Amino acid sequence: MNGGSVDFLECPEGYASTVGTTLNLGNMGFTSANSYTCLKTCSSSQFSVISTSTCLSTCPQNSFVIAEQACQPCGHSGTTTSTGTTSYTGCTCMGGAYLTSQGCELCPIGMTTASIGATSIDQCGCGLGTYLKDGACESCKGGTTAAVGATLLEQCICPLGFFTSTEIGACASCGCDSVTTR
Repeated sequence: MNGGSVDFLECPEGYASTVGTTLNLGNMGFTSANSYTCLKTCSSSQFSVISTSTCLSTCPQNSFVIAEQACQPCGHSGTTTSTGTTSYTGCTCMGGAYLTSQGCELCPIGMTTASIGATSIDQCGCGLGTYLKDGACESCKGGTTAAVGATLLEQCICPLGFFTSTEIGACASCGCDSVTTR
């Protein structure tokens, strides 16, 4: 941007610009240098495939129709069960990602999901061996957790002969003189 105006680049002939996710045929031939994309202009019964210069009658597998004009990849290892998916809701996100109207987005750094198919960022939690502390994932120093999404140090599981010490925020030795096995 230059003093409040948007810098535009010219799209090649046969292409139109997008504004966010909407194909903007009114600005035929121009695209912003920062947030717009040039898409192949297709007939009304076809979809432009984002990141390629092709037109298809149905969107390929692992993509969906966006803005009724283009095929958007599900993103971040997202999948669909077949070709021709007409909505982002047809995408299934893999572990560590959640579904938005733009496809699959990665969970915040250090976070993951308990399983595939998360539909909200609220389903992202700390990974195994970590717990949520002050908005970030903290390591269970010397221990692990039973599942993804621990929110307390007390959910850390320490190895035999150790306990979770809230004083030091880690697994501490119980001070046993010997360990017996059964």
